[in-house]
Amino acid sequence: LPLPGAHRLTPKAASSADLAAGRTGFQYVELEAVLRSAYVDAGGRVVMSIGAGSRVMTAHVEQSVLNQISPMIGSRIRLRAVANPDFDVYGNVSRVPLWVSGEASEITLAKRAPPGDTLPILRAGEVSAVPGALPEERIRLHGAVHSDPLGAALVFSDGSGRLRVSLAPSEAPQEGDNLDLLGYATRENG
Repeated sequence: LPLPGAHRLTPKAASSADLAAGRTGFQYVELEAVLRSAYVDAGGRVVMSIGAGSRVMTAHVEQSVLNQISPMIGSRIRLRAVANPDFDVYGNVSRVPLWVSGEASEITLAKRAPPGDTLPILRAGEVSAVPGALPEERIRLHGAVHSDPLGAALVFSDGSGRLRVSLAPSEAPQEGDNLDLLGYATRENG
């Protein structure tokens, strides 16, 4: 039922800490984040993985706008969405998916990512030794990728250390000794 007159929603600026704590539940928010990946789910919605403030979140777009979003992967975006916190059995916030309307204007480019082949090459030891928050932007590594027979995962190594590799939903695994990896650093288990 449409309301009479002109109405305009104004998003509330939100940080990733506000979202993670559930302080923005069911509010229309605006967040700046790095678009890590995007794919279309079985329901035809675009699912985006975004990173902000050393947190990784999921954002859903009700209408498939993947062709407009895909060129922004790796870039910093400004996103306007409704935060919908999920709670565990103890009442703690477990995750906060974001729901974006079908309008492409709700997702805008804030800063384009540089081409992957122009990023400096980091060493595994440098990445794993970073104290505190990891970089939000894409990183580039060069070395070997092999499967770990014990963990059924891919492992990157370059002589300075080893890192576990998780693939974006649309990527196929590739093993070899002289590979460039572009991706995002994420801490596991804290």
